[in-house]
Amino acid sequence: MNKRIIFTILSIVIILILASCGNVEPISPNHFEQTMTNEGYTVIDVSHQVEGDHLELALLAISAAQTYQFELYVFVSDDEAAFFFQNVRNRLESDRENPHTQSAVSLQNLERYELTSGGNYAQLLRRANTALVVIVEESRRDSVRNIISVLEN
Repeated sequence: MNKRIIFTILSIVIILILASCGNVEPISPNHFEQTMTNEGYTVIDVSHQVEGDHLELALLAISAAQTYQFELYVFVSDDEAAFFFQNVRNRLESDRENPHTQSAVSLQNLERYELTSGGNYAQLLRRANTALVVIVEESRRDSVRNIISVLEN
């Protein structure tokens, strides 16, 4: 009888947690541009360089030293963004070196993948119909994480 009560309580808790995890909002292009500009990056619209009708907007935020960039893509749908996310993740995983560390999270319309390998750090983030990609030297990992946390708020 105790096992049944514990199982019921755990089931209710899990259902409540899942119900409270609503859909996340996409990354706003305006918020991206403002945040990255405030951080000293140069933001440019490269949408015209991407062919196809699956993408609404592509922005690059280039570091002051022009050594790395953040890439923001706004897709026409969550499905298109999820497809893009999975393709980039697959490419990162196939190119990774040993030793490496990686982590992944997937909740409703939020996906995050982080990889540290061969002296580089990559973070791939999907929020609804937007995707953010950044690949930098491993020494910049904390800085990248801080900027992404600002973009997610």
